[in-house]
Amino acid sequence: MFAELGANTTHTSLSSQEIPDKKSIISLGDSTA
Repeated sequence: MFAELGANTTHTSLSSQEIPDKKSIISLGDSTA
């Protein structure tokens, strides 16, 4: 799970607009876990 999060963080780092999306992804992962 952490590895996936790291990859997503790298992608979000490229796009400032995707930064808020990162929070959504984290929330989703938390819900699934």
